[in-house]
Amino acid sequence: MKRFKMFFGVGIILIISSVVFALVPSEAEGAVPKLLNFQGILRDGSGASLSDSTVSVEFKIYDAASLGNVKWMETQSVTTDTFGLFNVILGTATGIEDSVFKDSVRYLGVKVETDPELSPRSRLVSVAYANRVSTVDGATGGTISGNTSIQSDLSVAGSIKVGASDTVFSSNISSNSPLSLQAPAGSTRMFINDATGNVGIGTTAPTTPLQVNGTVTATSFLGSFGNNVTTVYGTAALTVSPATSSTPIPGLTQTIIVPSNSILYIGTEGGVQTTNSSTTGFSFVDVDVFIDGTSIPDGGRRRIAVLNNGGITGILVYWSLSFSTVLSPGSHTIHVSSQGVGIGSNAIVSGNTSSHLQGQLTIAVIKQ
Repeated sequence: MKRFKMFFGVGIILIISSVVFALVPSEAEGAVPKLLNFQGILRDGSGASLSDSTVSVEFKIYDAASLGNVKWMETQSVTTDTFGLFNVILGTATGIEDSVFKDSVRYLGVKVETDPELSPRSRLVSVAYANRVSTVDGATGGTISGNTSIQSDLSVAGSIKVGASDTVFSSNISSNSPLSLQAPAGSTRMFINDATGNVGIGTTAPTTPLQVNGTVTATSFLGSFGNNVTTVYGTAALTVSPATSSTPIPGLTQTIIVPSNSILYIGTEGGVQTTNSSTTGFSFVDVDVFIDGTSIPDGGRRRIAVLNNGGITGILVYWSLSFSTVLSPGSHTIHVSSQGVGIGSNAIVSGNTSSHLQGQLTIAVIKQ
């Protein structure tokens, strides 16, 4: 049985490997080729070149210089030239996945025919590790020139820096914590609260869907910015007895967003009718405006007296009140309530669209 010796230079392997990658542009533009070039010289047991011969050679990549685990292997039939020189492309039979080079220690073992594996194994360095760039695990920095396309999720543990003249285009940016855009570092220019969705420009505590601390300059605005008027109407009648405590009138409630530097105008009106059918029957009720659960004493209260007299019953009396106020920026709830005052008969307060008693609540936000 012949014994084989093989001589190869690591320097030759590295140079040819780099050329192989350069010669596969169609793959380099898409995915890293799962191939490595290998060159060696076969000699027989006496040291003479094994010329013009075809032999079976087994190649393995290990994670250790001796023993260890096999990370990749394949067997190829190689043909030598007059000088015993042969060239093969490893990975032709079994692709060399990038995960093979996930660790920094890898050795190549070679076995010819039935001979034992040649010793020592050759350590793979430099260009062989270029195969790993398809996943860039373990990268510690560098510069990418040209366009880069990311087809799946991008997870960044630190900061993302974009050049001053660059533009970022995105259809979806997801953050599990408040998103802060800073320029320079440490100076927040834009802030998005992940819990509320509120966006702040010049503030890290936006209380409205969009809060800008500063002056906004624009050629035009679509929709209303600050100045707004809304009116709601009663949806049902409220029966108020002399003992009824303060109760919201159905339908007369609004929740609004108040921008900074604004004045609110609040106005409400509606009808009250006593349920007493005698010519001397009467009812007393209070109508109050509440802001965030607090009754407004200045301009926000009315006491309504409904008196049947002169032989006429079913008298209607209407309340009407209005006032202006200044509220802090943010969300506020305003509603109209009614209550009894301890004397008289039951009264019907407000109603729905089919009733002449139907009340309404109008709120105007005036931006200063």
